[in-house]
Amino acid sequence: MPTPAELLFAYRMTVVVGGLLVASSFAGLLYTHTGVYDVNAATLPALLGQDGLALVFGAPMLLVSSRLARRGSVRGLLCWMGALFYVAYFWYFYVVGIKFSLLFVPHIALVSMSLFALLYLLFSIDLDRLTERFDARMPVRLIGGFLMVTAVAFAVLWLGLISAAVANRQPLDAATRYVIAIDGVVLLPLSFFGGAWIWRREPRGYAVAGLLLVKMVATFLTLVVTGVVSVWWGVSVDALQSALYGAGLIGAAWLLFLALRSVTGEISGATV
Repeated sequence: MPTPAELLFAYRMTVVVGGLLVASSFAGLLYTHTGVYDVNAATLPALLGQDGLALVFGAPMLLVSSRLARRGSVRGLLCWMGALFYVAYFWYFYVVGIKFSLLFVPHIALVSMSLFALLYLLFSIDLDRLTERFDARMPVRLIGGFLMVTAVAFAVLWLGLISAAVANRQPLDAATRYVIAIDGVVLLPLSFFGGAWIWRREPRGYAVAGLLLVKMVATFLTLVVTGVVSVWWGVSVDALQSALYGAGLIGAAWLLFLALRSVTGEISGATV
């Protein structure tokens, strides 16, 4: 586990992130028609669904997991890092992909503080000692294979969309471009190499795979919920992508359960 001082620094940043997340989500839901979002955008239902999920799932997960980590929980630490990555990833789209408003600066702060708190925690972990906290029940090959296959599957999906757009000489819509960009630059390479590291039982693989599973559960849940909201709103969704999101949620949740179950030797009395 990181030292108490290191946990305290990241925890204070997380409290601010949680507050900003709640405030911006309430603002998005309550003031949609007064300038926060573009009411004519096709992505509006997804944004509202994501704001609602942030209030009932995202912010509680972030704050509860950070509190558990302060008490010495390895499971809490992994969930905390995954929650930070989830916030940094999804609120990036609020920074680059929605109407400019007074929330522009808070959204930047959400992404920046979540990312740097995550990096601070990662750099503070003794990876060898973290690996010792997992027993023989840790399904390293199953988790590694899932992460690598998921990365390849989405890479193929995104390349197919790009190829079709180029062949038809039609540009991709802005939202799709933003998703493909951040996936190609950050998420897919990290998922593939994280899967390869845990497959080979490398110490860094346990930290990366753990936070990725948490992030994937949160991500797939968000995509499923926003898809349902979009359909209810009357916006069509891609059936293949929706099926992949549902399968991904089930697979990631089961593997996360197996991974967290294999954690042993929780540390007590580490509250700072």
